[in-house]
Amino acid sequence: MRTPIFDRPITCEREFSRCRVNSSRTMTDDLWRLIRRFAVRIGRDDIRMRFGGQLNTSDETTLRRFFGVGDASEVGWVVDLAGDMAGISHRARVSRSEAEVALLVRSDLKRRGVGTRLLQSAISNARSDGVRCLAGVILSENKGMIRIANKAGFLPAGIYGLSVRVEMTLSGLR
Repeated sequence: MRTPIFDRPITCEREFSRCRVNSSRTMTDDLWRLIRRFAVRIGRDDIRMRFGGQLNTSDETTLRRFFGVGDASEVGWVVDLAGDMAGISHRARVSRSEAEVALLVRSDLKRRGVGTRLLQSAISNARSDGVRCLAGVILSENKGMIRIANKAGFLPAGIYGLSVRVEMTLSGLR
C-alpha cells in the first residue's frame, strides 16, 4: 500500500510546492528501488549539471556511491502521483556545524517546484539537526539551481573553476 503523497489532488503544475518530502538516513530496499527507477529517467545533461560529468546510471556501485546514505547523511525525495521519484536531495554533514546539500530533479519535471520543495525540506531538517551552515556547490552554468538557491536565501561564497559555492547561515534562524 502506498502512502498518500499529497494533502490534496494536483491542481496545477506547481503543486509539488505543497507535496510531502520523504527523508531517510538509512537505505531500504524500497528506497533503493525508487532510486534505481529514478536514475534511468534522468537526462544526460541533468546528470552532468549535478555531478560535473557523466556517470553510468545502470551501474549499481556507482549509484550507491552517489545516492547512498549513511550516519552523517540524509536523502530526501518527492514522488509523483504514480509513486515514482520526482526528485532527490542529499544532505551530508561535513563537520559538526556544516552540511552540504545537493539536488537532482527528474528531467521531465523541471520548473514545477520539485527542487524548491526539496531544498526547503533540506534547510528545515538541517536546522533541526543543529547545522549552522548549509552549503552547496553548483556548476556556474546551472542557472536553474542557482535561481533556486538564491530564492531560498543562499549567498555566493566563492567561485572554484566552473563551480560556485553557495552558503546559508542557519544559526539563530527559526
